[in-house]
Amino acid sequence: MKNKIIIRKAVKKDAKGIVNLLKQVTDYHRKFDKYYRPSSSYKNLEKAVLDSLGNRGEKVLLAESGGEIVGYCAGAIGKAPDYTALKKIGYIDTMIVDEKHRKGGVGGKLLKEMINWLKEKKIKH
Repeated sequence: MKNKIIIRKAVKKDAKGIVNLLKQVTDYHRKFDKYYRPSSSYKNLEKAVLDSLGNRGEKVLLAESGGEIVGYCAGAIGKAPDYTALKKIGYIDTMIVDEKHRKGGVGGKLLKEMINWLKEKKIKH
């Protein structure tokens, strides 16, 4: 039986798990595109993750299964481009699902929760 997927707000103690997901995806992409550096060369990734967790304009969500972090979604509210009539827009910066947990609805649950947060903040675009 598969464990239930729980979506929750990320906290500082989750930084290492988020870093592991980021390393997983960049190492995967490095196989095809040398634009990505090997994850072993990252120096301040955990600090960058911790900084984003403390940013009030960002929302960082986790998907957890059996106590393990299996997905990550970071979104934010920012200034809309000048060519729009909007003042603020919402966007998703990063979304990663652990490769062992893909095709199980984890990404959809993260996306739905991020959209709900943006709606709560009165962001329509």
